[in-house]
Parts: sequence; C-alpha cells; structure tokens
Amino acid sequence: MIEAYKSFIQSSDLVQYIEWIKAIQNDDLGDFLTHFNPSDNPIHELFDPIEVVAAYGADRIFNHLLMHEDYSHFYTPFNLSILQVFAIFKNEKYLFKALSKWSYDDDDLIALFDYIIQYGSLTFFKKVFIKYPLKEEDALIDLLRLSLDNEAIFYYLKSIEPIKPYLTDNDFVYDICSYFPQYLSEINEIEDVSFLEETDCFKRIAYFDNDKAFINVLDYMIKRNFDINAHDASGLTPAHQLLRHAVKIKYLDILAARGAIFAKKTKALFPSSHQLYLRDARFILEASHLIDFDQVGPYKKTLADLDIQDELENPPLETTIQYACMALNVSDEELFEYAQDDIDSLILHHGLETFKPSITLIEFESATLKDAFLERMIDGPFEVIESDQLSEIFQSKFNHDPNKTLQCLIDFEALEEYEEDLSRFALNHQTSFVISSEGYEINQFAQLEWVFSHLNAPYKRAVVYSTLLDVYLLHHYMQVPYENIVYQPIKTGKKHYLN
Repeated sequence: MIEAYKSFIQSSDLVQYIEWIKAIQNDDLGDFLTHFNPSDNPIHELFDPIEVVAAYGADRIFNHLLMHEDYSHFYTPFNLSILQVFAIFKNEKYLFKALSKWSYDDDDLIALFDYIIQYGSLTFFKKVFIKYPLKEEDALIDLLRLSLDNEAIFYYLKSIEPIKPYLTDNDFVYDICSYFPQYLSEINEIEDVSFLEETDCFKRIAYFDNDKAFINVLDYMIKRNFDINAHDASGLTPAHQLLRHAVKIKYLDILAARGAIFAKKTKALFPSSHQLYLRDARFILEASHLIDFDQVGPYKKTLADLDIQDELENPPLETTIQYACMALNVSDEELFEYAQDDIDSLILHHGLETFKPSITLIEFESATLKDAFLERMIDGPFEVIESDQLSEIFQSKFNHDPNKTLQCLIDFEALEEYEEDLSRFALNHQTSFVISSEGYEINQFAQLEWVFSHLNAPYKRAVVYSTLLDVYLLHHYMQVPYENIVYQPIKTGKKHYLN
C-alpha cells in the first residue's frame, strides 16, 4: 500500500495535468500560489499539497505552509498522518520541523511510531522517541505492544526503566500469548494469567502453525492458573475453540493429554460435536476418537441431524435460527436481543466469516437509462460513478454489463434513506432497475439485491451460498423477507462425512 501511495503522489500524469503540482515539483512558490486555489481544487478528496511537497522536497513551499497553515492532526484519505507521510518520503528535515512547529498528541505520535516499527530502523526510532516521548501511560503500553513487530525496537523499549512495569500489563501479556510466542521468556515473572480465560486468546493459539509454539504457550498458561476447562467470554472452552479453529488435529490430543474435557458442553449447552459443524470431513473423522457424535444440543439434534438439515435447499426459519444460535453459542432469547453492532462484535469474537456487501452496483435496463440516472446524480444525494474500472479489475468475475451499470459510492445499507427517491426515478422513467452487492464470484458468500420497478413496490431478495448464519443475518438485519432468500450452499471439498 505504501509503494502504491508513493507512486500515486509522484505520478507523472498528475504533474502533467495539474499546474500547482508542477509548481511544487519545481519548488516555485510564486507559481504555486498563483495556481493553487483551496476552494477550487478538483483533487481535494485525494490528497493535499503538503503531501506533494513531502514527496518532492519543495523547501520554499514547505516553509510557506509551515508558517501559514496548521497541519496538526492532519490525516490523508489513506488514513496516513502527515508525520507518517514525511517518514514515508524519508524527509526527516520536514518531520522534525513539523514536530517543532505544529502541535501533536500521543495518538499522532503513535501513528508515526507504528510506521517506523513496520518500515523504519531502530536508529530513526530513537531519534524521534528521545526528542518527542509519549506522555500518557496508555500510549506507552500501546507503543510497547506495537513494538513486538520489530525485535530491535522492542528490546530497546523494554530496557528503558519507566517502560519496564508495562511488561506485566494484561494486554501486553495477551499479545505475546496470542501472537508473539517467541517472547514468552520476557513475561516469565508473571504468576497468574487466569484473566486470559475470558479472552479469545485460545482461538488465536489454535491458529499457530508451529507445534512447539503451541505447546510452549499452552504449558506456560497452565502453569500460571489458566483453567483449560473454563468457558471464555463467548461461552466456549479451549477444547471447543480447537474443534472450531485448530489448524492441526494433533493440537486436540495435546490439549486432551493435559486434562481437557472434550465432553463438556458450551455455556449455551451445545455439545462439543456441534463445534465441528463448519469443519471439513477429514478433520471431523480425525477428531472422532475424542467426540461423542450421539450428543444432542438444546434442540434435541445430533450433528448428523444438523448435517441433514443443511442439505435442504430452503430450510424453515426455525432451522436457520437454531443454526445461528449454535454458531454464535447463544440462546434464542439472547439472539433476538442483539443489535447489529453487537452481532458483528460476536461474529468477530468467534472468528466466523460472514457476508458483508462491499460493492454497491445499480444495473439498468438500458445504457440510456443509466446515463439519465448518472446525470440526475450530478447534484444528487449520493455519488455514483461508471463501473468500467470494476469490470477491468474483476474481468470475468464481474457479471454485469458496464454499459448499463453504475457503481454507487455509499454502502448498500445507507441507501435505505433514499428509497423514496429511487422509487420516484423508476416511476418517472417507467422502468425497473436493481441495486445489488457484488456476486458470489467475488465474495464467495452471497448476493443481495434490491429491486425497484414502476409496476410494484421495491423488494429485496438474496441468494446465499455459504451458511445458514448468513441467511439469518440477511433476514434479520438486512430486512430481506425470508421467502425471498434462496439457500444454495456450496461446500466443495468440505462435505461432511456424516451423510
């Protein structure tokens, strides 16, 4: 991303077509002031002159901006702070002048330090850190955690006396156990890590692809009061987490040898066998010596029963709700209480992959109608653009005619407030059009459509190729009528052995 950003800012096309960029390249302050008009800048949403100044090292223009503008807390549309921009273009002179002239807080400095940790050197880090130290305790803890990505910078920080107490911070310990097992020796003095029982730490450990790292972290935690049969905040034990997420079947046996009870149910009373629902046939077979497949859950169904239901093209809503409860490990009552943000957090906590529409497309009956809509949106309530670029990026996977399709630059869900305007366009032009997400060929999960027509009221429909959890989410949170959702699960290579 950094290299793409640098290439974009230094593009010869930009210099050729935009006069004030050419002035910056030549460091001609007079020419820059003549041509640059902040209120009439066609690319103001893409980048700011200060970024181009950093790229070309335009001293005279930089000094002018330094004296007459305030770029404190400035971030680019790429979410880069101006301090990071100076570091990206290796312009230390501008960086230190900016730090001295403009005001920056710990968050701005953390963004800079994060960049240096990822791409810079210990020498550069020291130069900035010694002259511009962080002030707040939370910021120092955040910096220590970020430094785990750079061994040299981490060992430098841990040697600083005021930072040493933060080596026992719970979040820092979580990061080492979950992501950086190579640093376990740095937290040997910790006597109790039972607080990790409430976190998703064991889900992270399940993803380790190194046997030794898995064993080292597991034994480290057990020796420090971690209960391997305790339920975490999501209601699952470490055994359940491994059944759901382990990259190696041997991890189950290692955990069992240390006393894990695989027969224990989740907090929502789902059996261990149900945690295998999303696993492939080989993994399920290899786990069979630890699992009782005759166990039933709250709905009096075995894993085989669930497998049979999943073969139904359009299962009843009751089945879909039961699957959502099982996947999220909640009761019916709890499931219906979740707002969308809460359910998103729960899905993230469980490490589940679900459908989220990321591209919004509007497809018309003809190119003429597409052009009419595009013209109407020039001063309209939301922005639309041609879809040619998407067509080029995805090529054969883009199953829409670019001549009849526009890309909408706001989220699918955000269009709800414009339903009346969209219906009016269909009525006024006596036409139909479809607003859709990208298709299965791109996201591998589902496709959502919202149909507008002069003949009837707007309605939503969807096709789901993933799991019943997506069916539930589309119905409950995207307000797609259940009868308008077609369930066609694609399980290539992941067919359960049970049937």
